[in-house]
Amino acid sequence: MLRDLNTLSQLMSVDPCLSLGGVLDAEVCQCRDGTWKCHILLYAGTTQSPAHLDRWELRSRDGLLLAYHDIPHGNESEAIQDSLDGIEIPDNVDQVMLRAHNRQQGYVGMPMALPLHRLN
Repeated sequence: MLRDLNTLSQLMSVDPCLSLGGVLDAEVCQCRDGTWKCHILLYAGTTQSPAHLDRWELRSRDGLLLAYHDIPHGNESEAIQDSLDGIEIPDNVDQVMLRAHNRQQGYVGMPMALPLHRLN
């Protein structure tokens, strides 16, 4: 289950780069049809930051782009919950990396690594 914003101050003490935005929490789960679904909680950055998140990306450990999702312009929320389904992930990928991106700084926050748990 994704964390809520009550942990935001704790997370910012661990990753001060979150002032520009970033991934707070995420989960990736395999669907019965073999595709994957990603639920993500993003922090859009402090109100002092003029930049706004414009997308997030899901990549393999070796950098292969597996999926990305554009965040609608005009989203001024502090926290953004988003999801994407129908993601195809090759069988040889056992871990994915999530990154947030904003219009001015590029990639922001630390990448989040998530292990994949495949259905049998």
